[in-house]
Amino acid sequence: MNAELYNGYWISTDTYLTQAHRESNARLVNKYLKELGWTPNAIAGILGNMDVESSVNPALIEGRNYHTLIDNNTALGIYNLGLGLVQWTGDTQTAPAGQKLVSFAIRYNKNWYDGELQCFRLQREYDTNLQFNPGTVDGGYWDWYNYVLSTETPEQLAKVWQLLYENGGSDTQLRQQKARY
Repeated sequence: MNAELYNGYWISTDTYLTQAHRESNARLVNKYLKELGWTPNAIAGILGNMDVESSVNPALIEGRNYHTLIDNNTALGIYNLGLGLVQWTGDTQTAPAGQKLVSFAIRYNKNWYDGELQCFRLQREYDTNLQFNPGTVDGGYWDWYNYVLSTETPEQLAKVWQLLYENGGSDTQLRQQKARY
């Protein structure tokens, strides 16, 4: 595996990071979100999902080599690919499918594979009430505000994040196990 540091985060030209690299990146995400007031359990819930979605690799493009797609920027605008820590996909008002994160990075003159920028993106989504789809999970109502401040178990918050932010996906138990870890 070939990994390199970029702005403090490990990124990989392979699909997945080693456990040590994942944990290093998870500590940075934890520090960033904790300083913003997120509860430890909310952070654990998102990290359980990040580990399954991207192996906590800010440079992951749906399993593709990020250098290949960086060198071929047209691919980022053509395909609806998941990008980064939470595998952002979808249209924005100013960018075609697959460029939600890319257009955000351009707006701030950063690279989309910058882990700190991606944490900032999460906070901007919270601030502007984007991406998280409020709803009921296991009888409880969830929105950005009560997710970020929740003291529910990491397992429950991993499930909430998976259903209302990631909009589905599989491996709920794996996400919950990784959130507990």
